[in-house]
Amino acid sequence: MMEQTALWISGHLAEKIRAHGAESYPHECCGALLGRDSNAVVENDRGKDALTPAREILRLFPLINRRDDSPRNRFSVTAEDVLAAEKAAREQGWKWSAGIIPSRPSSPAQRI
Repeated sequence: MMEQTALWISGHLAEKIRAHGAESYPHECCGALLGRDSNAVVENDRGKDALTPAREILRLFPLINRRDDSPRNRFSVTAEDVLAAEKAAREQGWKWSAGIIPSRPSSPAQRI
């Protein structure tokens, strides 16, 4: 079974992510979430005293939508875009990009 990891994100950064989506509207936008492993652990639902390691999301690295044909509902990035995000993380001394976060301007909001 794969070990789960908790992701921590500040309210300030969550607001930056929302603002990036609002600024890009009505077009699709996307960004890389950059961060680092944390020394923190959080309780999980696997029983008493079960802990999950945490990772901190520290920065949104906005990515450019490379789609010309339908940027309102499609998004494309290049390998170079992803490498630039990973380079930005390394330059801060962070080890990873937590993932890519897309907007969905034509879809209802969903909590995941």
